[in-house]
Amino acid sequence: MERFPRIYPRVFNFGSLNIDYTYDVDEFVKPGETITSSHLTVSEGGKGLNQSVALARADAEVYHAGMIGEDGASLVDFMKSFGVHTDLIETNTEVRTGNAIIQRNSHGDNCIVLYPGSNRSLTRKYIDRCLERTEPRDWILTQNETSELPYIIEQAHRRELTVCLNASPVDELLEQVDLSLVDYLFVNEGEAQALVAQASQRQEITSTQHLEFFYTPEDYQGLDDLVGVIPGEVIDVDRPDVSNEIVRKSIDNLEKLITLYPTTTIILTMGDQGALLAHYGERALYQPRFHTDNVVDTTGAGDTFTGFFISSMMTHGNTELAALSHAALAAAFAVEKKGAARSIPDAYEIFYA
Repeated sequence: MERFPRIYPRVFNFGSLNIDYTYDVDEFVKPGETITSSHLTVSEGGKGLNQSVALARADAEVYHAGMIGEDGASLVDFMKSFGVHTDLIETNTEVRTGNAIIQRNSHGDNCIVLYPGSNRSLTRKYIDRCLERTEPRDWILTQNETSELPYIIEQAHRRELTVCLNASPVDELLEQVDLSLVDYLFVNEGEAQALVAQASQRQEITSTQHLEFFYTPEDYQGLDDLVGVIPGEVIDVDRPDVSNEIVRKSIDNLEKLITLYPTTTIILTMGDQGALLAHYGERALYQPRFHTDNVVDTTGAGDTFTGFFISSMMTHGNTELAALSHAALAAAFAVEKKGAARSIPDAYEIFYA
């Protein structure tokens, strides 16, 4: 028993650990084409690693659970330097550390090929050992880049932990996951479309939810924890631009997903079009993006968003509305720098500035 009880919950991130190879190109390579990269960067990566660093940068107490190969020791040292607890990470001597081949074009966009490597070597015994360290008020975060994802979510739910899933990538392995056991599901517009397509192969989906994004001014009085809002000030909140094809399709997919998984809170990010959050039977939230004229690299934006959203709620005790604002602001800071984990801002810039 601890001599002094902990004040804040912790987050345990069952996440991927990768060595990233990023190639700068003018435009993405096309089928049958050979192009020359102007620069190669070798760096620490993996959605799991990035999100653990984002959580730590956002003041959360985060424990990373995952596997590396013998070539991955530098990843552990890197996370330690940001305050991530790494004592749960183990080394698999029979397989190399996962890696990613990333193309980054002149517009700051990216496309990625993943080699899972040691990330797919998590066992149920290992997962059980990690979960024994948790308490009911703790949070679990995971992504679809490790093995035994259905087991992680089932066992975390059984232990009454708050379960967060970044459903990336959406593939046949994700079909084995019971998404109704997830408390917070993070997807981008492409992943939301893919999840709906997967579900449509199993059943006909008829939306029972029509998401309403209109808010009366009274809903926004006194939110002193929302970035840029003076306590008691009445503010206007933008509605989603439904004339935009990405937004329109995202809302349609969100309505279908919330119908399929009514016990799950779904956060759908849309890049420069902002983010949406929906509960079944409730009005949805829309968070416009924070504008920046200096987009350098979007690689770490989504992982930054996820980490700061969770920490805003778990560590700082904020509302979902405030958490969306903090996450969007952090993502805007991240795209102004190259790299994924190294571009993530710190808590002072987002919560205290």
